[in-house]
Amino acid sequence: MSNSEETFIVGYVGRHDCGEGLRAGINLDAGTRLLVESPLYTTSVNFLTDTPTEERESFVKQAFEQLPTHIREIAMELPNMEPFHLIQHPQLTSFTTQYSGIVKSNAIPYSLDRRAGGAERIGIFPTLSRINHSCHPNAQQTWNSELRAVTIHAFRDIAVNEEITISYAPEAIIDEKYLKDKYNFACSCEWCLAPAEVRAESNNNRAEIVLRNEHLHNMIKAGLSEQDQGLAILAAKQLFTLLRTENIVDWRLGRLYLDCFDIVAERGNKQRGKIFAVLAFHVFDHCEGLDSDNVRRIKMRMEKLFGISKCDEDFLDWMEDIEKEWKMLKRCQGGAILDWLFWKEIWPKS
Repeated sequence: MSNSEETFIVGYVGRHDCGEGLRAGINLDAGTRLLVESPLYTTSVNFLTDTPTEERESFVKQAFEQLPTHIREIAMELPNMEPFHLIQHPQLTSFTTQYSGIVKSNAIPYSLDRRAGGAERIGIFPTLSRINHSCHPNAQQTWNSELRAVTIHAFRDIAVNEEITISYAPEAIIDEKYLKDKYNFACSCEWCLAPAEVRAESNNNRAEIVLRNEHLHNMIKAGLSEQDQGLAILAAKQLFTLLRTENIVDWRLGRLYLDCFDIVAERGNKQRGKIFAVLAFHVFDHCEGLDSDNVRRIKMRMEKLFGISKCDEDFLDWMEDIEKEWKMLKRCQGGAILDWLFWKEIWPKS
């Protein structure tokens, strides 16, 4: 269904002042690849907050004018909200161009994962740039180095006529100030319009997820002693609990499983290693696709752990066999399966 004319409809959705967005044209299953697009123009994410200079504006203007005619025409048709911003900052009007206004109004980050390729890049896109932000999105953008393009995948089921949304914020944080500073809008997604008391606990949980993820990553990066492995896998279990509480099933869950793979593989536990690998594989297949950089990373880790090089077709069969093993383990372990998976026996004794 990738790029099918029926998959999505570009039209009025009444959000973020711009009015337009993408709605599902049909019922979309989680894991559907909605879009693959290369940027019309790309630059650093710092473009959104750096103070404009005449030199920068001249560079952007020249870059636009050097684009092939048909690409420049597509770019120039994108909405430009910058004139409304300049009313508030008249000192910038002497040299700010319509080109930089189009970039700032339509910039989409290539990726939200700070560890992933493309996390520091933004681009403007013919269709992707029309997807609105939500603090609780139903789709994810990912930089695919093999395609040299950004992909959009639904990571939840999306009903026909439901708006398709992504996050614009790194690590998918909920941060009104970030959105205002970078994109000059106050978020009006369904979540942000909910009563403050409804949002408070979830917002705290999501901030905690960012902190715990960074802490776990730093532990692994520094190298784990035998004692540290128990601390790290316990921290991973606590992070998993938060992700499940918030019903987060995107790249953040896949990244946690990959971190767990690294923890248990370091200790030579192949059984848990391959289970974490297949769990990560399913997440990244759903939210990034089989050709994603993260799926390739899983393949490389598995081949290193088992010392077996496999072609893509054999690798998929391998994942299927491990999936069957995982289902059998869940039947055997019952309610204790998460304690087994997150290796409770090596947790530090409290």
